[in-house]
Parts: sequence; C-alpha cells; structure tokens
Amino acid sequence: MEDSSSELSEIIVSSPSACSATEHVPVHTPQRSRRRRRQTNSQKLDKYLLLLKGDRWTIYDLVESLVKSEKRAKSLFIRRLHENKVVLDTLISYNKDDVLDRLNRGATQLTKEVELLASTSYFGKWKLNQVTSFFDLDMTAVLDIIEQHAPRLLSFLRALMGPSSSSRAEPVSRYIMVLAIIRFSRHRENCNNLPTLLGLHLHSHGARRRLIELMNHLGVSISYPAVNTTVKAISEKAKEDIAHAGSAEDSITAYDNFEQTMGVKEQRIGDNSEFNSVTTGEVIQGRDIPHGGLHQDMIDSEVELSIPDLVFAPGNLTGGIQTEVIFFLNGSQ
Repeated sequence: MEDSSSELSEIIVSSPSACSATEHVPVHTPQRSRRRRRQTNSQKLDKYLLLLKGDRWTIYDLVESLVKSEKRAKSLFIRRLHENKVVLDTLISYNKDDVLDRLNRGATQLTKEVELLASTSYFGKWKLNQVTSFFDLDMTAVLDIIEQHAPRLLSFLRALMGPSSSSRAEPVSRYIMVLAIIRFSRHRENCNNLPTLLGLHLHSHGARRRLIELMNHLGVSISYPAVNTTVKAISEKAKEDIAHAGSAEDSITAYDNFEQTMGVKEQRIGDNSEFNSVTTGEVIQGRDIPHGGLHQDMIDSEVELSIPDLVFAPGNLTGGIQTEVIFFLNGSQ
C-alpha cells in the first residue's frame, strides 16, 4: 500500500492534465509511524548479511579485518568473544580437534616455564654443598619458587590434582614430585637434584637395588649405580671436612677400635670366617679452648674437679644438650 500511494502521488504531481496552472491540488503522502517495530536478532542478522553481500564482503573478511584492525573495535570484539561462554563453546564444539590442535593447549608457554625451573637449585643439578636429605626440603619455599617461575603450570596442576574439598590440605609435595619427574625426564644430567635426594634416602634406609631401579624407571629416582657414585662422592667430601675440622685448634678428636668376627655361615669349602678391625672416631668442636689447643702438660693432678665443676663450666653452657643436662640435674635435686 505504501508503494502504491507513493506511485499515485507521483503521478498526480507530474501529470499535466491532472490540474491547471492556477489550481492547487494538495498531495497526500503517507506519514511513517513514529514507532518502529523492534527487529529480532535474526532480522538484524539478515539485514547485515545483505549489506555485506552488497559490498561483496564475507563474514570471514569482516572477522579478519576486525582482528587486524588497530581501532577500538578490535579490542571490543576480542573481549566480547572471550566473555561469551556460549560463543566459545560453540566454536570449540564445531571442530574441537582442530581448535585444540591450533591452540596446542599452551604447550609452548608451559614448556618455557618448565625450562625456567632448571635455573633453580631445587630442580637443577645436584651439588655436594646443597641439602643432602629429602625431608630437609622447605616445601613452602619450593612452592614459592614454582609460583614465581611456572605460574601457569602450577595452575594447571592444581586444576588436575587439587583437592575437591577446601578442608583438605594442598598436595604440595606431589606438585613438586611431578615437576621433578618432568625436569628429570627432559635433562637427566642437569636436572637431577630431587631424584638424587630421593635415591639417597632410599639407599640410606636399606632399599634394595631392584626397588631403586624401579623408581629410576618411573623417573622418580636416579639409578642404583648413580646412587653408589653419589655416596662415594659424599664420603670423599666428608673425609676432607673431617681432616679440615680436625686440624683446627679448638677441635677434640675421640677414637676407638672396633673389632668384629664374621663366623662361617655355611659349611662349604672356601667359606671361611672373617675378622674386621675398624677404627672409629669423631671430631668435636671444643669451646673456650686456649690458643694453641690442649696439651698434656696442662694437666694439673693436684686440682680436684667435681661433677658440678664440669657441668657448669663456661664452655658447657652454650649447647642445647648441656641445657637439657642442667635441667635434668636441677630436677633430680
């Protein structure tokens, strides 16, 4: 009806026979309604698709131009896209394998964070001057280092391994062990600190070779031959430390002989008893010892020493053990 009325009005105005020069014929044009019908999202989409089609532009061209644009529309488009969960779920579910392959689940960034852990002492190479006991590790300090160097990787582990209930403690030691296995698997020579500590712990508690080798195949511990090599290195370092400590003027060395006879276990030819003679010793750091150390000529047999003189001597009041001894003596009086 609107088109017909418009055509009719144009005919009336343009037709010379419709009116005379002196006669004015009013032209009635239809007035548009002030209220426009609200379009649905589907109608709006069709409208913009027609506009794109008229300019010979595809949706792909539109999205690509938005992403490459330097205008504010780019940031708005990306932000709205990530905020809309329905849109993201639809895009991923359309071709999930292809999307995940392209995104690669952040493997590149996670790999970089794993490599950063190698620069730390906990996940780097084992050294003699570091902690030699697995249970002496400060788990809180290790967790802080992981949060500093590998925040995304730690977040990923928390999502996979974190407790379902907030009342349960966070498995920090398991996070550390998983990361230690990853580092040890990538660089067995330069990232073996935690596996070495665990191998030494198993060896010191009498674990058999088969168990240590099993832990090594699982990536948790170093191999049994590597454990023996590490134990020898620690022994050589301990010999040097004892020799250095024993040469100090304030050191006291106590030693004794230890003899043991290993009897015959089975009555077989060549199975003889063994006799072992070992000298055991201990170096103690003395206190309030005069310069030059203690000598035999310093002993005065005429001076009488009582038990309180020994217990309450100035040099014996600085240790924790001595404090316990004094507490025991005072309690028994």
